[in-house]
Formats: sequence, structure tokens, C-alpha cells
Amino acid sequence: MKHLIPILLLTFSIQAQVIKVKNENGVLFMPIKINGVLKIEAMLDTGAAECNIPPCVANTLIRTNTLLVPEHLLSSKIYTLADGSTQECRRFMIKSLRIGNKTIYNVECSVSKNDNAPILIGGSALKKLKVIKIDYKNNIITIPK
Repeated sequence: MKHLIPILLLTFSIQAQVIKVKNENGVLFMPIKINGVLKIEAMLDTGAAECNIPPCVANTLIRTNTLLVPEHLLSSKIYTLADGSTQECRRFMIKSLRIGNKTIYNVECSVSKNDNAPILIGGSALKKLKVIKIDYKNNIITIPK
């Protein structure tokens, strides 16, 4: 039994992707690529139900023809924000979202009402990744391949 543990750890480390993140007062930011065209920094938000982007980012995706209206639109939803208020947001399906070397597909995303809002990587993406390990001490996220 003692020999199985190192083998399992070795298997996980070979199959894992380590992503360096920026830690700003305990909030983690990482580079992402949306729909194969838009490279941008996003905030990891484990408390958000879905990914979220500001309207200016949604408009960029529309201009690059990687967000097609109405094909990628989903029904709007009402969200409870961190301050307790509620907000109805438009929603759409991100065709592809690349985090490190891992690409996930068909990720539900809402559009905030504020152009200054950060891009959030929330539950709709994290569920597709299945497992992530957050290392706050070394500012890295580990994602199995």
C-alpha cells in the first residue's frame, strides 16, 4: 500500500496543468481565451454560478463574429449579487473557453450591466473542469488534463 501513494501523486502531476495566477488582495486573476479570439484576464470566482463578462467584452465578441445573435443567446436570468441585490442579465453560450492549455466548450455566461465589471470565471466553467486545486501560497491553480 505504501508504494501506491507516490505512483498516484506522480500520475496526477504528469496529467495536471499548472497555471500561474495573479493574486490581488486574495482575489485570483488568470489569463483566458474566449472563442479562440479574445485573450484577456479573468477573475476566478468560486461563488459565482456562471461566468460573467461586461457588455464591452460581449460587444467585442459580436464584432468578431464569435458570438452570434441569436444562435448563442440563452434566456435571461435573475442573479443575486455579492451585495445582496438582484440583477437580470442577458446570457449566452461561450463556444470555447481556454484556461491554460485546457479548452472547455459550451460554457454558459451572463453579461453584467457594468462595463467596468471584471470578467468572472464561475461555476459554469468550473463544473466543466471538474477538479481544480488552488494554491494561494504559490499563486498557482492546478487543473487535471
